[in-house]
Amino acid sequence: MLRASLVIGFTTLLAALGLSVLTIEWQKQQQNADLLALAERTATGLDQKFTIWKTALAALAESHAMVEDFDIDILRREAQRITEEVGGWAVLMPADDLSQHLFNTGLEQTTSFRTAYPARAMADTAAKSHASGQIEISDVFFGQASRKFIVTVVQVITASDGKDYVVALCFDAGVFTRHVETAALREGDFISITDASDRIVGRSRDIDDFFLRPVPQWFLNEAVTSPPGLPTVTEGTGAEGVKASRYVFARHPLHAAPGWHTAVATPAPYLVMGSYVTLVPMLGAFLVFGSLMTLEAARRRGISLRESQARADHEKRLRLDLEQALDRAQKSEATRINMLGVLGHEMRTPVLSALAAIRMFPENLKRQDARGRLDLAEKGLQALQSLIDDILDLTRFRAQDFRLNPSPFVLSGLLREVADIAEPMAERHRLAFRLDWPTDAPRVIGDPARIRQILLNLLFNAFRYTRQGQITLTASWQETENGLCRIQIDVTDTGPGIPVERIDSLFDASARVEQQNGNRINGLGLGLVISKKLAEEMGGAITVQSRIGHGSSFRLALCLPLAASQLPNRPEPAAAPTGIPAGKSVLVVEDNPLQAELVSEVLKGMGIKTQIAALGQEALAAVSKTEFDVILIDLGLPDMTGVDLIRQLKAKGSPAFHIAFSANIASLDPEEQTLFDAMLAKTGNISALRQAIAKVVTPAAPARATDN
Repeated sequence: MLRASLVIGFTTLLAALGLSVLTIEWQKQQQNADLLALAERTATGLDQKFTIWKTALAALAESHAMVEDFDIDILRREAQRITEEVGGWAVLMPADDLSQHLFNTGLEQTTSFRTAYPARAMADTAAKSHASGQIEISDVFFGQASRKFIVTVVQVITASDGKDYVVALCFDAGVFTRHVETAALREGDFISITDASDRIVGRSRDIDDFFLRPVPQWFLNEAVTSPPGLPTVTEGTGAEGVKASRYVFARHPLHAAPGWHTAVATPAPYLVMGSYVTLVPMLGAFLVFGSLMTLEAARRRGISLRESQARADHEKRLRLDLEQALDRAQKSEATRINMLGVLGHEMRTPVLSALAAIRMFPENLKRQDARGRLDLAEKGLQALQSLIDDILDLTRFRAQDFRLNPSPFVLSGLLREVADIAEPMAERHRLAFRLDWPTDAPRVIGDPARIRQILLNLLFNAFRYTRQGQITLTASWQETENGLCRIQIDVTDTGPGIPVERIDSLFDASARVEQQNGNRINGLGLGLVISKKLAEEMGGAITVQSRIGHGSSFRLALCLPLAASQLPNRPEPAAAPTGIPAGKSVLVVEDNPLQAELVSEVLKGMGIKTQIAALGQEALAAVSKTEFDVILIDLGLPDMTGVDLIRQLKAKGSPAFHIAFSANIASLDPEEQTLFDAMLAKTGNISALRQAIAKVVTPAAPARATDN
């Protein structure tokens, strides 16, 4: 009996011990699987964050890959918009001098400034990006400009000026601490994020264990010797005085940031054995525990299956989003390539016409038939100038740098000016041109130049598509009780009409309607796009009504404030004075020799003494020696801006009449415009230049004027 009891007891003991060992091993495997899953979820979240950062940086660099003129201000505004979406801040530096910040959206400065040379990690990351041509992620380092621990994604780009620049998105390393997953942590569990230099840059909450100290050497050795890019589980001792003597670590690499990884630690399980008297209860406890663990394993498997299904659904949605984004990018690229092809053709056509006319000019001089060829050259260059103006307007809209210039004007006078331009076009196209608007004209406040541009675009399209019949320009207006004037201006043609399904695409860039015979009308298709944006900027709208075979009607609707009743009526444009007193002198401050020579020849033909200065310092030296009546100032000089020059001239007490002479007058803000006595745009219109100079050099010239 005793022997049987001993056998039963010994068998029970062995079974309990075996079951205990199996249970502990099973528990350890489950724990390791849970740790790996937690490390994987944390690593996946970080990979997505790094991917978002890289995508944002790629978008920032790619947005200016095709820009012909590398504009730092536009790039800074784009960087500000992107960083507001992803967090952090952006820095632009020359690749050969990382201490020079051309801009840093994390600081208040908006112009170039220098800092102490950045940390070595930043320089090494930039060099690696330069060598690989890829976006690189830096180790966490202490930035000289930010004065905080930061991590950066860096890319080196070659701009249109031929120079290499470093574009970096910078983020506070605290973002990792806020990101780590803590919902599934138990008592004594920890999560850390380690960079490529094996420094802990992000930690979970309630950390009072070895993670506040250097990482144990055994863990680093295991991390170095483990297969790269694969998750690993290791076990080792904790630091002195910690809650548990041994820890189990699960490590998972970050694919988006090679060398980085997440690590999860939990105390190692162990078995406490009791006395022989407790063997039978222990066996029962083990059996119950085994049953409970089986149920727990089933519960965990259910959770794991649901999490796997959720991850699969998320990955499916992510793939769908990526496919849609790729499709949009491919369509955008196709549109861009088509746009560039059309743009090249449309710009090449007027240039070739002008070149052909100029090359034929010597032969035409012999036959005394030069004027016709010069007209051809002038028309070609005017077409090119109009195309460039449209592209610049569209660029200003997209850069949100567009300004209106409101002023009082008489609506009927503006319509008469538009009609005077359109009537010769009607004669050339052999079309009837009919006008219809009331004789009483209100005086309103708006931008007459932009309204004229909209109406001319609509009329040009009408003449372009209409082969027979007539073009009608009609207008009506109604004054409201709250001091506003509701205006409707219609441009109606008898052309082929527009299909209903094509009307919505009329105001898309590069959209052009084909005629019924299939012939495509020349043009880049920007006129209607810009007209619609101009109307919307002024609070109005453009609508279209059309029927196939019955023509089209475009309506411009505006609501403009009435000018104050005490303002005088708009005077008719005065004729340019013809009698210029002898001895008048003009200083032309222009660095472009061809432009300066053209202006000088025009002034000499008016009997005016002319002197040219290519630099701002040359102009200051000339003014100190000679007193000029007029100074024409280009806004973009090699050694200083035109605004800097006018301020120095004002400081010296220059008595001359100062005129801003530039192709980009709109770049001046209102305060800068007040520094000049007048503004003259470089349009190539020689008569406008003669008229502007004649107005200011005659005794009856007004004190200030503006000619745009």
